[in-house]
Amino acid sequence: MNDTLRQATEKAHQDYQNLKEFTENASHELQTPVAIIRSKLDVLIQDEHLSEPQSLTVQAAYEAIQRLSRLNQGSYC
Repeated sequence: MNDTLRQATEKAHQDYQNLKEFTENASHELQTPVAIIRSKLDVLIQDEHLSEPQSLTVQAAYEAIQRLSRLNQGSYC
């Protein structure tokens, strides 16, 4: 029974390490696309020729990417 418990504990620990590594890698890989999207939205927000609906849509997208960025930063720490 002790061997079974030890094996289960080791497996759980290895699964945790694998999940942690995957999460860190995924978080790192998301940083560049999120930064590019944020940059392009910054440019759009500054466009004086956007209509009010377009401006609201771009602002909503910017807020969503900011939330994604914060979430990503939280999982990378």
